[in-house]
Amino acid sequence: MTSIPAVHERYGGLLTVRGDRRVVAHYGRPDRTYDAIRNVAGVIEHGVGIVSVEGPSRRDAVEASLTNALPAEDSGTYGFVLGDGTITADAYVFDVGDRLLGFVPSDRVEAVAELWSGNGYTVEKTTREMTVFGVYGPKATEKIASVCSATTPETPLAIARGAIRDIGVTVIREDGLAGEEGYLVVTTSEDAEAVFDAMVNRGLNATPFGYETWERLTLEAGTPLFETELRDAEPAVVGVANAFPDDAAPEPSDRRLCGFTATEVPEADAAVYANDRHIGHVTRAVESPSDGTAIGFAVVETPFDDEWTIGDRVDATAAAAPFIDGSDRSARMPAFQ
Repeated sequence: MTSIPAVHERYGGLLTVRGDRRVVAHYGRPDRTYDAIRNVAGVIEHGVGIVSVEGPSRRDAVEASLTNALPAEDSGTYGFVLGDGTITADAYVFDVGDRLLGFVPSDRVEAVAELWSGNGYTVEKTTREMTVFGVYGPKATEKIASVCSATTPETPLAIARGAIRDIGVTVIREDGLAGEEGYLVVTTSEDAEAVFDAMVNRGLNATPFGYETWERLTLEAGTPLFETELRDAEPAVVGVANAFPDDAAPEPSDRRLCGFTATEVPEADAAVYANDRHIGHVTRAVESPSDGTAIGFAVVETPFDDEWTIGDRVDATAAAAPFIDGSDRSARMPAFQ
């Protein structure tokens, strides 16, 4: 569960379950929260699972099932952990010198640990020992600089170490998932309350936000999420090229993940039709507060016409991501050959 549930509740946070962890759904006042993030900065506690791999053969252990090349020391990479050709988990993998750390969906920690286990190295599930916060918005760099001694990294997934209120933290430049400048701040769970308080209240203020806003921001940015688009999917269908080395993305599939705009918000799993032919289903959709348009992702057969009907009566049009231009650009937007 969240490391600091009582703290979130004092701020008005409503807890919910994502994967197998309790996280904050929202703190109320969604429009004001959204505007604060888009104009300044916001902070969220990410409900990630964490796997640690130590030992001289640790890189071999992870590389065998990860789609992307492993990072150099003090940096990270993003990739898919594959099992039987489908996505068991998506993962940030960081080389922190004496070990590799994998940030994975919380309900796939056991599966990833099993894939990475073997002789000559140690795999530990360290989810409860560390807490990961995210800071996002056009002023995210200024926010981090106002409370942390670390120099903010400029390269996506680069690592810097510093302190917030004399508490050691690791700061990681994020890769644009929310369409805004972003950083991950990693600390021990016993220090999570003090770090959260500093990020919300000290220096440049940052508005706390939950997963309902996170899902909206990432959809506007064109970022597929594990819970809705990636879980057990074939990599060729989702088109996330940065999960693979350059020029090594899988061959195109006869299905693909595609963005759309619509006259109203359809339900997840709603059927998608083109010229009265069933071509796919919706994975996620929201009303974008930026302009009131319904936007979403759907998995559809290729080739497809751009004009769709979703369900019985929702008119929709295929659209390329991102839906909103912010201060950064998501590295995970679907791209197909």
